[in-house]
Amino acid sequence: SPELSFAGERITSALTDALSGVDGLRVRDERTVRHHLTKFTDPQKTGESMGVHAVLSGELALHDRELLVRMELIDVYDGAQLSAAETQMPFPIERHIEKRIVDDVLGRLKPRLMTLAARKSVANAD
Repeated sequence: SPELSFAGERITSALTDALSGVDGLRVRDERTVRHHLTKFTDPQKTGESMGVHAVLSGELALHDRELLVRMELIDVYDGAQLSAAETQMPFPIERHIEKRIVDDVLGRLKPRLMTLAARKSVANAD
């Protein structure tokens, strides 16, 4: 639905902004990522094409007026899942709720992201 698509865009923007604030982490901008996503649907191939070491891939699902947001941190080298997190809330989401979603998901992923920050760049793919 257009409403779900718009929620996904808001969450992606908020997540990109939050990731950019992690010291030592290099994050590709949304336009670059979207351009590469038009060529590849596989997060590993997307990451390879952008020259990054890890990709944060996300999924939105709507079930019985509940929005599920799931994120996976994927190693581009071998496709391994490095970390994952998810959160769930009523849909439609309230205005500016994307910050709460991002804080929740990023809080769970941050330990692994901090480990990567010292030596790798991460792309955000939705």
